Amino acid sequence: ALDTVLDHELESRRKGLVLEGTWLPAEWMTRAPARFPGADCRAAVLFEEDPEALLAALLGRSPGREQTPSAVTFADWAWLIGLRLATAARDAGIPVLDSRPRETLLDRLAGAFGIEAIA
Repeated sequence: ALDTVLDHELESRRKGLVLEGTWLPAEWMTRAPARFPGADCRAAVLFEEDPEALLAALLGRSPGREQTPSAVTFADWAWLIGLRLATAARDAGIPVLDSRPRETLLDRLAGAFGIEAIA
């Protein structure tokens, strides 16, 4: 189903597409360039190394959300899934970058892709 959605997005935009997704598996990312010939497909994974920082970020996205046991459990689960995805990405040769600091993210992505950063 994801390939069908991306076919539509690439055909309708023509200029390109940045796909951001929390749970994109490395297996799919390694298939994407062959799936979309002629498209400049690159993949990288952003990973938050600090589970406490991930919890704080999740809580910060929802005003009024408190640090309840269920919020902590969800953050722990999300961090473990992220760790699994980051490990699979590394094993597949996909760059894995720290999610912070955000101020340097574009430069770090450009470096991982071997291209110049866009100012």
